[in-house]
Amino acid sequence: MLRVAGSLKSGKVNATELTKALQRNGQPTELGKAIIEYGKVYKTKHQLRYISDEIYARQILEQLNKGKARHTLCRHIFYGKKGKLYQTYIDGMEEQLTVLSIVTNAIIYWNTLYLERVIDQMRVEGFDCSEEKINKLSPLLFEHINFVGKYSFRYDPSLENGHLRPLNTD
Repeated sequence: MLRVAGSLKSGKVNATELTKALQRNGQPTELGKAIIEYGKVYKTKHQLRYISDEIYARQILEQLNKGKARHTLCRHIFYGKKGKLYQTYIDGMEEQLTVLSIVTNAIIYWNTLYLERVIDQMRVEGFDCSEEKINKLSPLLFEHINFVGKYSFRYDPSLENGHLRPLNTD
């Protein structure tokens, strides 16, 4: 296994060649079996740490929740055809996913800008905006976004040079 790792790192073998060498006729070779067993050791160590270390488990849960929140936002953006891709893989799927990613990132960016502005305003007004509270905020919220309906793309010169719209405090 050390030779395999060294060969990969030095570039003497690429991942595709290695994958072929780890199995024959759909069955793992002896080297493939060894790597599988080695992986089981790390999986077991992870599982033991997960059940015995509450902080570690909480960190994993927080990351899972962030991933779930992003997927929920994407499902709301990609609401047509129940959020399923109907293009053939090469022809249209990549384009659909790229556009979904661009729109998702634009929403996250917009929300981040305005969350920062809200926090600044709340601090000016004397609210407690400790780092602990701020760390619980997420730019993945979307309840304020109208995904279906009419949109206005009128040019507003007052928004030039990085100026933002006034905060909606209603």
